[in-house]
Amino acid sequence: MKTNHVNMENIIALVLLCLLLFHLLITALTRSPLSIPQKQTYTPKHRNFPSTLEKSKQYTNGSFYHPTPPRETHLWHHEHNQRDGGVTAFTTRSSATYWVDAGANGDGTSEANSAGNITYVLKNLVTASTYDTIKVKPGVYNHTIESSPLHVDTAHVTLTSTAGASATVINGTGETDDIKVTASNITINGFTIINTEIGIYLGASTNNTITNNIITDNTLDGIHLFQSSNTTVADNIIINNSREGISLGHSSKNTIESNTITKTRRGIFLHTSSNTTVAGNTITTNGHGINLFISSNTTITKNTITTNGRGIYLEASSTGNLVYRNNFIGNDVHAKDLDGGNAFNTSTTGNYWDDYNGTDVNGDGIGDTSYAIPRPAGSEDYHPVMTPFELPPPLEEPRQQDPLRFVIPVVVLAAGLFLGVLLVRHGGDLVRLPSFIPHTRLKTLFTTMTAYLQRFRKEHYCEAPSVQNVLEVTVDMLGTRFEGSVREEDKPDLLNLVRKAFSLLGKRFGVTWKDVWTVREYMSALIDRAGPTYASLLREGYHHFEEILYAEHAEWRDALQAIHHILVTITDKLGETPSSPTER
Repeated sequence: MKTNHVNMENIIALVLLCLLLFHLLITALTRSPLSIPQKQTYTPKHRNFPSTLEKSKQYTNGSFYHPTPPRETHLWHHEHNQRDGGVTAFTTRSSATYWVDAGANGDGTSEANSAGNITYVLKNLVTASTYDTIKVKPGVYNHTIESSPLHVDTAHVTLTSTAGASATVINGTGETDDIKVTASNITINGFTIINTEIGIYLGASTNNTITNNIITDNTLDGIHLFQSSNTTVADNIIINNSREGISLGHSSKNTIESNTITKTRRGIFLHTSSNTTVAGNTITTNGHGINLFISSNTTITKNTITTNGRGIYLEASSTGNLVYRNNFIGNDVHAKDLDGGNAFNTSTTGNYWDDYNGTDVNGDGIGDTSYAIPRPAGSEDYHPVMTPFELPPPLEEPRQQDPLRFVIPVVVLAAGLFLGVLLVRHGGDLVRLPSFIPHTRLKTLFTTMTAYLQRFRKEHYCEAPSVQNVLEVTVDMLGTRFEGSVREEDKPDLLNLVRKAFSLLGKRFGVTWKDVWTVREYMSALIDRAGPTYASLLREGYHHFEEILYAEHAEWRDALQAIHHILVTITDKLGETPSSPTER
């Protein structure tokens, strides 16, 4: 009877162990992908100045085109707000949703009956009489299952992934466009697009939205608009394309906002285009950051333009353009204006230029003298700001799916079953189990798997990281970057880590950004809120941060290392009192 009782206990222990491991497996396989942080911009408050427009030639027609401020993008169809001569058109159409899962064999009419490729749905299912949504499941959609290019020639289509860009890849042939749009009212959202000539091409198209894509390693352009209008290109990551990141030709009334563009010949190129808004983009490490050619009435604002050959280049009769509230940092040449007729400030606010050496006697954040744009046009920024317009860290590229994410839980489950069988056979509790395993390698396996289970359970069942934990990780990342050689091109990334750390400190102490603040005002509020224990450290850290913005050659590295040392000290102090009332 006693033996049966022991066996029953062991069986119950085995069942519980298997259920736990199975639950861990399911949790690992269904983890949500990392979200992409939203970008925001912060602007300083300024005194009221006489209008710059009276001091320069740029207002030949008396006024600029002033588009509406950058707006939040949504995945609904544009047809409900068609812009046709200012008249809003409302139409009544039915809607249809189709499903695609790479390699499936269905007809696409339901999730359980998904089509095997996007091409099939575009050619056989979408119609001009309906609002069609194509939902694409995670997978790789390459030339073996897709036609190239994917041609969207029917209006009112939303092509969107269900799991985000990092999990849904369109891999081209390298010889044509990946997605070609020749219809209007199209939305393309949430794909990684690689190995093609042009990632997304729009020709003679209007009222479109291109958002949340990763477009990389293409031989020509990331996104190209030709004779297209009223299109929003937003929140895309565009990296390592050979020609242009985003190119507009003979197009008008388009918005380019909140994109990250790096490692291209020209980050944003406008050719014979007008009435364009370029706002809130991070443009770094390109030949030209922004290049306008025969383009006018462009508003360029709230961009961070760093470490490019030329930050902004206005040429070939590009006039009537407004450039203000941008950060120009670390470019070989910040700006070049060949023909003039452009404004580099509004009546109150200009741009931040990291090589501006003027003074600010009254401390209002605006330089007392103008910033000269390199000749030949002789343009000037009459209201340069003294400190950068603060931006959160740039949009991070989502990580690709890790195959080990699926393999490791399966191995854990198998090992758990093996250990459970040993438990039933030999009796005793799990902690004493090594005494029943005579083989050294099995003992090592048990110890390793036990440690892994502890880490695995901690990772999957702990609460979301606190601000303190994220701060510690950020400071550690900054320190790790100093373990090797630090190059000039690393400077923007390191500065972003510092900005992120200061922002997290603000959350730690309950200080929230205000749109009217300068960086200096934010730090002042942070120092006041943090109290005397941290005030001197924060003050010294911000002093070094200002040094970096003006430092040359090796000096900025020393200042960054000093900031890292200060951040380590602050983080350690905060870590000693995690339950402090200042914890947010």
